[in-house]
Amino acid sequence: MTPRYYFETIYPQLVTEGKEEQCKSLTVFFQLAITRTAPNDDRSVLDTTRPRPPARNATLIKYQLELLQHHFDQLNPSAARAGNNMIALGLGLIAKQQQEHYDEVKEARLAEKANPVEKWLGADKL
Repeated sequence: MTPRYYFETIYPQLVTEGKEEQCKSLTVFFQLAITRTAPNDDRSVLDTTRPRPPARNATLIKYQLELLQHHFDQLNPSAARAGNNMIALGLGLIAKQQQEHYDEVKEARLAEKANPVEKWLGADKL
């Protein structure tokens, strides 16, 4: 079986059946086979050891974070605070409007209770 046949025919079927993880070593074998450097040479450009990651650099990590916060406002803590402030102002306005409405209804009920005679006389005239 050629590597090309594997990747064109067999591998899509493995993915469809959900068996790609079970056959991972076979897939790696054909990846190495398809990337050989010469026809009769078993070496592959993929068959290498991974380089060690560089040591952590605090300055670089800080710069990376600042760059992300610059381009994605939702990651920036000050922008999040500004958004929270806008939400708090909106909620405060809604609470104020509700309180004003409650006070108006309360005043209307108190006025209605204070003048029961006017209410009674108004009802007779109808």
